[in-house]
Amino acid sequence: PVTSEGGREGLGHSTPPKHTHQALHHNTTTTLSSLLVHTRIIPFKKMSSTSSTPSSPMPKSSSPPAPLDNSIYNPVITKLPESKTDKFSRAQLLMELVTQLRSGKDAWKISLPCQLLAPASMLEYMSYFVTPNEYILGASKKMIPEQRFLDVVKWFLSNLTKAPAKGIYHSKPYNPALGEVFSCQYHHADGSKSFYLAEQTSHHPPVSAFYLTNRHANIVCKATFQPKTKFHGNSASNVMEGPLKCYILNHKEEYDVKFPNLCAYGLLLGSQRIEVNDSMTIECAANGYKCDISFKAKSGNKVKATIYSDDKKIYKLSGILDEKIHIKSLTNKKTSLFLDATELQQPDTVCRPLEKQATNESRLLWHNVTYNIRKLRDFNASNEFKKRIEQDQREERTNRKEKWDPRFFKDVSATDAKKDIQYDCVFENMEPYSEDEGNFIENTHQVFDVNANLSGGI
Repeated sequence: PVTSEGGREGLGHSTPPKHTHQALHHNTTTTLSSLLVHTRIIPFKKMSSTSSTPSSPMPKSSSPPAPLDNSIYNPVITKLPESKTDKFSRAQLLMELVTQLRSGKDAWKISLPCQLLAPASMLEYMSYFVTPNEYILGASKKMIPEQRFLDVVKWFLSNLTKAPAKGIYHSKPYNPALGEVFSCQYHHADGSKSFYLAEQTSHHPPVSAFYLTNRHANIVCKATFQPKTKFHGNSASNVMEGPLKCYILNHKEEYDVKFPNLCAYGLLLGSQRIEVNDSMTIECAANGYKCDISFKAKSGNKVKATIYSDDKKIYKLSGILDEKIHIKSLTNKKTSLFLDATELQQPDTVCRPLEKQATNESRLLWHNVTYNIRKLRDFNASNEFKKRIEQDQREERTNRKEKWDPRFFKDVSATDAKKDIQYDCVFENMEPYSEDEGNFIENTHQVFDVNANLSGGI
């Protein structure tokens, strides 16, 4: 394969011309063609015909590399069930944390044992909370602003229903490597497709950006997160700081979302569990609606919310997040079912096969770790591969002489240091869907050098 500057293989190591970023806001199709001319996309190195069993890129390790087994990723599991071989004593966990914290490490730099890791990168993990389901896909077709707002609230709550879990094993995603990329599609019953793309745009501070779109449904969701881990003695919380926005393009509506915290309880004492904690706010200035949501800690996943229209309370929500939530109208006092987590239908996540991925795409990059966690439950091997990736990252940072430029996102942060860091996708299209605009997904196929006829590929 052709390699980009510096000899690195993978997506994202050559930079498009500056005019490309600006033009993309105005003419997606034309500028994608420009990208194809000016950018070299590096596919994963293919195995020779004499190789009987392809394997993932192997860091220096005494453990054998994992075969490219795509089956371990289907279905997507937000948290693996625990087994007897997973057990990692609380004393061991305490020693791990104390040793690293005493060394002066920031909390986000702490390397946790693989027994505690969810078998997915943070870039993929973020997609679980914005999976485009029926609630958001039909929102743009509704003419009443209140109905659209309720659909957006229901969508975000529905994607949080899988977060609560018993136990703390297999709950924290991998920290992405700088320049790491994850992409996937969702194929819907109405024939439309949604496209999700995420990239690790910065390492210090750690910044992850994603872009989700369904052109036919007129929806966009994008975020720039700075994940932070905070320890509170017997618990730890995962805080996603940064702007999260959802757009319904044909109604010119922008929804600003403050994401809640995910908290792991019982690190040292008591029952171990994962809960959604703190508060969440969804607000749309264009239609005057706002929702304040409260997740009560240590309550069995109870959730309460108040919905406002121009500062007037109009609805109350209450229930159990991973069971049922009811809505009560404050106008007519009627109560009805708002969301039933037990009946939730989510679309499949469709990713390109490992053998077609570049070496910096999440699933291939972390495959040795994931395979040993999910398939073999071999945590010695998974820890070994994980540490090798982390060491490679440290060496690369030491040797890098130039400022890192993300491949699929551009920095649009305000110059005011107090403002949030923000990255926008270079493919971003914020205009309402038009039938003569072409196929967004097919255009992005070219950028990822994908064989569109490949079974199971994007």
